[in-house]
Amino acid sequence: WTIFHRGVGNDFSQGPAAARYIKDTLKAQKVFVVDDQSAYGAGLADIVKEDLAALVVASDKATDNQNEFGGIISKVKTSGATALFYGGYTEEASPFLKQLRASGWTGTFVGGDGIYDANMLSVTGNADVEGTVATCPCAPATEAKGTFVQDFQAKYNEAPGVYADVAYDVTKIFLEAIGEGKSTREDIQAFITSYNKAGPATGVTYQWDDKGELNPDQVRVWAYKATNGEWAPDKEIPKA
Repeated sequence: WTIFHRGVGNDFSQGPAAARYIKDTLKAQKVFVVDDQSAYGAGLADIVKEDLAALVVASDKATDNQNEFGGIISKVKTSGATALFYGGYTEEASPFLKQLRASGWTGTFVGGDGIYDANMLSVTGNADVEGTVATCPCAPATEAKGTFVQDFQAKYNEAPGVYADVAYDVTKIFLEAIGEGKSTREDIQAFITSYNKAGPATGVTYQWDDKGELNPDQVRVWAYKATNGEWAPDKEIPKA
């Protein structure tokens, strides 16, 4: 990790935040955890399980391109879980949730930013996705600072989506380096490594550790709730 720099929080920020939301906001006493066995999904789910500890009554694994979830659903219902955390992506999360609802399960489905997209809403359908929660190490891009939202809408004729404000800020860091005459890989790397300024769109102060991870004091994790066919900001999840 000598070159890589991440502009948002990693699993060690998002996972504990998701667990805190399940404990403190949902007040769930029995939680089922499922992951898709991807590096992203399993990594995030493992951290959620660790932080929820005894609240996790059972867990299971889905597979890539799985489209029938009867076995897992039977375990979910038997467990008595009122909340389910899914570590993975919309491709499997959407049919899984639809089948959960068809089975009569009425608990809260929670996922990470892997389900925080338009397809999770449209493919799943309003009736089944309503109330689903997605966590994301990102503030609402539609509430970005300065003129970012207006400029984005004027340029692309639509509202900014997930991470648009972050992408704008980190791109400007590279442009700032070039503007200051940094023309080699080494010079740009040194510029980024020593960077310590707030981004104009997010307001986040971009400052990285020696692994290229964002200063955890600057990480913000939000919960978004599926509401009437849209992802609505629910709350910024407080730090522990």
